[in-house]
Amino acid sequence: MNKFSSFYKMRPGVWVLMICFLLLPFISWLYIRQGVDFRLNALKELNQRISIAGLDSLYINDYLVNRDSLRGRVWVFINADKISDIEENKNLARTIYDQNDGSKAVGIVYCSEKDLSTQLLLNPILTKRHFVSFAPERTFERLFNLFSANDSLKADLKTVNSLVIDNKGFIRKGYDLTNEKEVVKLLQHSAVLIPDYKREKPQLVRQDGY
Repeated sequence: MNKFSSFYKMRPGVWVLMICFLLLPFISWLYIRQGVDFRLNALKELNQRISIAGLDSLYINDYLVNRDSLRGRVWVFINADKISDIEENKNLARTIYDQNDGSKAVGIVYCSEKDLSTQLLLNPILTKRHFVSFAPERTFERLFNLFSANDSLKADLKTVNSLVIDNKGFIRKGYDLTNEKEVVKLLQHSAVLIPDYKREKPQLVRQDGY
């Protein structure tokens, strides 16, 4: 009997030990490594911070807001008037909500001159939890003008209809939500920005009966 046949005839317990101490740790390392690489690559794509500290006259749900009042959440501002498909807007809100399990660390603001609160027909829980809010189009325009003057990542400004703002009040990137690849990027980037908040300020999130 040669050494190879002896290897294959090892007792089942030996195989179990090899899987536990060699194979599983290696698989875990690969999984963690992929996650780390994904996060690092996403942060490179978000590698700019445009402060909104100097902006005024920003309104959300008829309330005046500023950088301080926006801190603590990742915000996705959408110029809904540049995305004419109502169903497309609705699906985006549901997707981001489901992706983050309804986390209060994220907020979506639809900016439009239309009354989208009635046109979108969203699940009331999205607005009740202030996951989805509404603002006049000029709110997006003010943010966009600041972004276009300072964007170091060279976005195609003609197509940008969405902006993501991190939990410190910095615009990080612009997106074209009529482009499926850009939608995927927005979903990835908004998710990547959230863990910074969770590590920095852990808190118990009450479910409000949901």
